[in-house]
Amino acid sequence: GKRFNHETLEVKYKEQSIADVLDMDIQEAQELFKHHPKISQMLKTLHDVGLDYLKLGQSSPTLSGGEAQRIKLARELGKRSTGKTLYLLDEPTTGLHFADVKKLLEVLHGFVDAGNTVVVIEHSLDVIKTADWVIDLGPEGGAGGGEIVCVGTPEEIAACDASYTGRALRSVLAASGGRKPPVPAGESTLKPAKAKTKKSSSPKTSPATVVSSHTLTGTGGSRPPLAADHQIHIRGAAQHNLQSIDLTVPRDQMSIFCGPSGSGKSSLAMDTLYAEGQRRYVESLSAYARQFLGQMPKPRVEHISGLSPAIAIEQKTVGNSPRSTVGTVTEIYDYLRVLFARLGQPYCPICQVPVIRQTTDQIIARILAFPEGTRLYLAAPVEVPVGQSYTKLWDKLGTQGFLRVRINGTTYGIEDVPAIDHKREHLVQVVVDRVKVDAESRGRIADSTEAALNLGKGVIHLIRVEKDTPEEKWPTDRLSLHYSCPKCAEG
Repeated sequence: GKRFNHETLEVKYKEQSIADVLDMDIQEAQELFKHHPKISQMLKTLHDVGLDYLKLGQSSPTLSGGEAQRIKLARELGKRSTGKTLYLLDEPTTGLHFADVKKLLEVLHGFVDAGNTVVVIEHSLDVIKTADWVIDLGPEGGAGGGEIVCVGTPEEIAACDASYTGRALRSVLAASGGRKPPVPAGESTLKPAKAKTKKSSSPKTSPATVVSSHTLTGTGGSRPPLAADHQIHIRGAAQHNLQSIDLTVPRDQMSIFCGPSGSGKSSLAMDTLYAEGQRRYVESLSAYARQFLGQMPKPRVEHISGLSPAIAIEQKTVGNSPRSTVGTVTEIYDYLRVLFARLGQPYCPICQVPVIRQTTDQIIARILAFPEGTRLYLAAPVEVPVGQSYTKLWDKLGTQGFLRVRINGTTYGIEDVPAIDHKREHLVQVVVDRVKVDAESRGRIADSTEAALNLGKGVIHLIRVEKDTPEEKWPTDRLSLHYSCPKCAEG
């Protein structure tokens, strides 16, 4: 089936039911909702990251890792940018066509142009060559990794003979039309940065200093150099196989962490930078909020400064529920729900009749539509919370000039109301007027109706007097200025 009942499928927007909409791909949905700014903007973010082919109703567990990551990216694109966010992405180009990689790069550089900082773990040379700053980790994987091989602009990395990434990058930069960096005969013009270990106590220049000098003086990047205090400083990072490294990452630019598998890229980006950002965020919350989030473990790092709020966009399932879809994850479905709810005709689940909203004039016209000679009580329902005394209510009604009150189907004079068990809930109706429907009573009925609606907060009860029927069984019509059921008045 289509997972929706018959009544829901009958509600349509431009001849399309909700099931039809969820079966559309992003491109088709863009055309359908082009005049709805909220929905159109969210669909555009999915288009910008190259996901036009996905259907809105596609289940999230069926998405690939790259698709799941780009959906998270699209969700961030749809949010209002603060210009101070640190985004960390783990190999976002996995499974992408070259044309889609270009779209992705436009999005990432758009984040940077908005004043954010982007850190990407990546092997793709097409991405690395567009970076403002590159940090190459290695030299090998596992126990042979965890050190900084070299840092700098893509051109400077390509000039480093000690970097596997640099060697591969030379031909890519040359093929793209850029100046081919010189291949060093003996030693690279950019000296590899050696990791500072705990055992070393010599006052040699630390890798952080090397990074800072290139950050401030490098000319190969696409953006102007930054002030020394406009950077993220990492000192003594030793998470997993990291060799107690020092590093400076420029803010408001796109930096790439590259190197062989197991060289420590994820340990540095996700398990150190992102983990510390999350931990600091949790610590900034109140003690009440922290008790629900738990204590965040501190990564193995001596110090990190210049860190802004961090968002990790990883290649993991985008939803915890197997029922989540592309539409629910990107929050497009929330707006579709509002749209179709307004298009449809709501029904009362109890009485199975349409829920309606009436004006004061419509209510008066309905009263006058009763057969001439019909006797009515125009009453206003009054709610008294369980446990509160009714005495103050009777006194207040008396001072306002009301003479009668109806309790659980029996009418009493306002001064003759019996004692009521305030621990139980009772139906209390203030009799505003007793009228006889005829042409001469039109003005009186209109005035009394308005008074009853004011007292009943937009609700009026029309109680038909039938002399041959016990009062408890007199039929009652419940009318409201709000959306409500005309029979039971539930709204």
